[in-house]
Amino acid sequence: MDLVDMTKYNDKNKGYRWILTSIEIRSRYAFTVPVYRKNVTTMKDAVSNCLEQFKNHFGKYPKFIQFDQGTEFYNKEVNARTYKWLDVLQDLTDNYNSSVNRSIKTTPDSVNESNWTEVWKTLFSHDLGEPPGPKFVVGESVRISKYKSVFTKGDEANFAEEVFTVMEVYHKHPNTYTIKDSADEPIIGRFYEQELYSAEGREPDFRIEKVLRRRTVKGKKMSFVKWLGYDDKF
Repeated sequence: MDLVDMTKYNDKNKGYRWILTSIEIRSRYAFTVPVYRKNVTTMKDAVSNCLEQFKNHFGKYPKFIQFDQGTEFYNKEVNARTYKWLDVLQDLTDNYNSSVNRSIKTTPDSVNESNWTEVWKTLFSHDLGEPPGPKFVVGESVRISKYKSVFTKGDEANFAEEVFTVMEVYHKHPNTYTIKDSADEPIIGRFYEQELYSAEGREPDFRIEKVLRRRTVKGKKMSFVKWLGYDDKF
């Protein structure tokens, strides 16, 4: 689950500032809920709404839920179509679910119990049963794909600059991983193999995003910078 930040358009959408989005990993079926405020009560209600939508469509609640890392993304497709998104949110969601998804090579709407094993094979390149061995190992250096909207389409993922380390491997359907940053702080949530890219043997890239301030100390010029793709703490 992720949040789309639509705050600057809240005056055109009855005060709603956010869109909670969720996507079922197997079928790529999407669910959306408009959110008025980002606090415990409203988010609890929004998540419950999303789970009820899931149950109504699939007949049961999900066993696992992957939340984002606390970083909201901006949904470019919604912005490109209209500033007044509230009245067309369900239409956008229905349009996505009825469009062919490149990952599963069919529409999320068409995935059901009769064809989901074939969809699984298309998505993960292996049959049901014993999952394949993990692609990454504990201690391996990896980069993660940049957060994307469920509506974003593309054949190749864009990977963030920061290098992380695999903390733990969960050998399941599908394999998932927990990771930590270079300050040994765990990143919340688990990552699928498609969201990771091996950075083993590669030196970290430190490119300057912007210069925050400058000063001169004993005749030497110094600059404080923000590294591109890294958290502000670095």
